[in-house]
Amino acid sequence: MIDLFKVLSDIRPNVAEHIRDTAHQVDGEFHISKSTERFDYALDFWRCYYTDTAYVPVSPKIDEATELFLIEQLTLNLWDDTLIVFPTSGTIGNQTDDRGQDGQFKLVCHGYDSIEWGVDRIIKLYEYDEKDVMYCCELPNSIATFLFTIPAMVSGVHGHVNKFDPNKVDSKFNIIPMTPKMLEMSDGKVDFNNMTTMVGGDPVEKEHVDIWKNQGGGLFWHNYGFTECIMPLLVGRNSEWLDPHDDVQVRINDDGFLEVKSPGLFQGYLGFDRFEDDWFTTNDLFRTEIDEKTHLSKGYKFIKSVKSGVHHI
Repeated sequence: MIDLFKVLSDIRPNVAEHIRDTAHQVDGEFHISKSTERFDYALDFWRCYYTDTAYVPVSPKIDEATELFLIEQLTLNLWDDTLIVFPTSGTIGNQTDDRGQDGQFKLVCHGYDSIEWGVDRIIKLYEYDEKDVMYCCELPNSIATFLFTIPAMVSGVHGHVNKFDPNKVDSKFNIIPMTPKMLEMSDGKVDFNNMTTMVGGDPVEKEHVDIWKNQGGGLFWHNYGFTECIMPLLVGRNSEWLDPHDDVQVRINDDGFLEVKSPGLFQGYLGFDRFEDDWFTTNDLFRTEIDEKTHLSKGYKFIKSVKSGVHHI
């Protein structure tokens, strides 16, 4: 595994010094990170990583009752070697729906090993270097920080942390996260200037790829991942069909659900026993495409997510 802070110190010594100087802000067993400033989430992660503090990113809209409940669960259930606790599946929001449809939290825990492995593999997967420019979106209740910002910071990439406006692109971005919604923002006149783009977990159809290509878009990376695993499990280049990344094994069970085995898998759900099985069954339905000539699999395609069968506190 790579020591992320050591790499950061070598590449961005001024940033590392600032993190050391402000590390006292998070020192403790865990730190709940919430801010209206997007980049604060990334800085809080580094402070937690540096001080062996569990990093817990939440929405700034979290209400007092929900936050107190979260603190209680962290105090009672946190594992000593946990680095990150992600409240997922829309469980952080307003009072009416902040604990999901069943009135409870889903809290995913990651240790140092899965985070370090994931960031290292993401950097290699997308071949980041110091000449790249990346648009970074910081979403507190997601793993966006580890798909975009942290890899950018430890590989020397230049970054932009703001809302993407295709009409105000002033440089040739090398990597940007793309979603169907982002493409719909375009009026059809924007030249994407051969940018490379990355798509998250949203289902992407051919029409979105066509919009991208017809407006000068370059390499189209389609990836699939989830919060229980810190990096994309399935990746496709210029394709809606996805193949497993190195070190990731996938299979579809008899019920059509995707199952995965990866060093980047989580420790488990807070309040339950650690996840120790080799294979983790997702709540996502996938299908495979078979090449008519070779009769071999061309990849996997996401169908839909089924909201059931997930452990909750």
